[in-house]
Amino acid sequence: MPEIAVTVNASGEAYVALVVGEPPEVRDSVALDELEAADAVPSLDGLVLDFDHYGRLVGLRVTGSADSILAPSLLEAAAPVALVEFPADDPERARRFWEGLLGVGLQPRRDGEGEGWQTHSGAPALGVHARGRGPGDTAFLPYFAVADIAAALERVEALGGTVIHPGEAWAICKDSEGSPFGLAFSSPT
Repeated sequence: MPEIAVTVNASGEAYVALVVGEPPEVRDSVALDELEAADAVPSLDGLVLDFDHYGRLVGLRVTGSADSILAPSLLEAAAPVALVEFPADDPERARRFWEGLLGVGLQPRRDGEGEGWQTHSGAPALGVHARGRGPGDTAFLPYFAVADIAAALERVEALGGTVIHPGEAWAICKDSEGSPFGLAFSSPT
């Protein structure tokens, strides 16, 4: 059975694709907040059903805050990339490169974000810092957003991965094959 694909955008809205492959053209959409039952079930206010030309349900649009409408397990399955980080031998040169290539502004990191620079708008965030010796300091590192870091760290170890640097806001891990990655806390509010 194919898996349901959940995509969450930076504004917190989501799309649940119910078809495999290229999505079909949406012919009609029905906002569920117009139903009488919407007053009794608040989450119906933020749901829109999408139908194809034949009247078949092909998707579910979440127009409100996805984390208040969808089950946490659906959102964790989406595992959006929260941050992509690049270590650099010459951080200023790397900063100029990424700003010039992507047309984004890398600002000095805020308290709790570590050293270097990163974008503070759009998703995923892009970060640059001086190269070091740790697993997150030597190579490109994606950070995946999770609602519960402690639970995610337990899953990392249960699945054969390694926790290198635990933390409450972010953590560095290695997967079962030794490839490093990060986890970043994403508030479910």
